[in-house]
Amino acid sequence: MHEFLAPCIYEGEGEMLGMAFFKSLVKHHGKVFFEPIGRTLSELGTAKPNPLNPRHAWALRKPLSTYAKWWVGHHVSAARWSPLPMSDPKLAEHTKFAQRYLSQSGMRISTTMRTFQLKLADRQCRMSALSLDIQNAVVMLVTSLYAKASNDPVTRAAADTVCRELQLKISGGKASNADFRQVTELGSQIASQGWSELDGVASGEIMMPYK
Repeated sequence: MHEFLAPCIYEGEGEMLGMAFFKSLVKHHGKVFFEPIGRTLSELGTAKPNPLNPRHAWALRKPLSTYAKWWVGHHVSAARWSPLPMSDPKLAEHTKFAQRYLSQSGMRISTTMRTFQLKLADRQCRMSALSLDIQNAVVMLVTSLYAKASNDPVTRAAADTVCRELQLKISGGKASNADFRQVTELGSQIASQGWSELDGVASGEIMMPYK
């Protein structure tokens, strides 16, 4: 197990997987909207189009109109999510936050692709940051929905704690005193009363204990 996890810690495998995740997100969008533009520019023999050049404007009319149609539609049409009854208001807020962020991620990705164009491959830090935020939003959505279906108050409290931390990571905020207090109280409750989610899970031996 330690040899398996070592690359994640020392060799940046987590970042590599995050980059692969980002690539899977941009593949279809790039092929449908950006690849035709790039192909047209290549045929024109230029990397940057001149909007004042009639030849450029005419050659790019179709691929640009296709992208413009998607762009306008994305701004005009609201995202649709299946309505979910949420009895816990805290979990409901986490679900809504994740849904909003994921709905807006398409435009964030497209803007990044449009800004850096062919130089996007050299912006690995930006791609990694976008990928991580989207992954955190997905985890936040799944966690809040899983806890919603649970009747265990500890599970709901743990989900609320995790979602609050993920939201801070996405928004770039700082943990408050209430956040620290919630983590401490949750840990104390699990240590003293246990947690149904941990039933049947054997604790592993500490390989290098502090003595």
